[in-house]
Amino acid sequence: MLFTYITAGKIQEKRLKGENMNEQQKFLTIFLDSINKLYNDIYAWLQSTKLKLSKEQYEIFEDFSGPYQVNILNILDEKNDLLASLKPVSAKVIAAHGRVDLIGDIDKLIFLHYQQDKSEINQIDGVSIFYKGMEKTGWYWADDSRRQKAHLLNKEFFLELLTEVSDYEF
Repeated sequence: MLFTYITAGKIQEKRLKGENMNEQQKFLTIFLDSINKLYNDIYAWLQSTKLKLSKEQYEIFEDFSGPYQVNILNILDEKNDLLASLKPVSAKVIAAHGRVDLIGDIDKLIFLHYQQDKSEINQIDGVSIFYKGMEKTGWYWADDSRRQKAHLLNKEFFLELLTEVSDYEF
């Protein structure tokens, strides 16, 4: 079966084999759609700042799917210096439906996507809520403390985390 998805404005095709095709399609579709939503949210959140965005294409290889293309989202200051990058890491991670890292000169933070869909995807992949606070679909920052608390991303919280990894002051 041929799986087609769009990334970076190009139609991509991936030949999937066997009965796992539907599961593979769901993982990749959810992950790619969630990345696009995250990037669109960040674009909207940064509209009131002097920061700029750029994208660069990147290939991820996972055992369950093989290679696929995603975009790294770079956040630049008013002088076009790189503050941080959002780099997709994996569609399949423990206790989530995707991972994107926010990487700056000072620190790296992990964002996890949680897809609330009890009827299908959570049953198929066996994801259970591992972090406290994952209550609805969205991107979360996973607190690295022993409490295993997840915090839903919003504009104010994202800007705070961006400052943490880059030391950029708003």
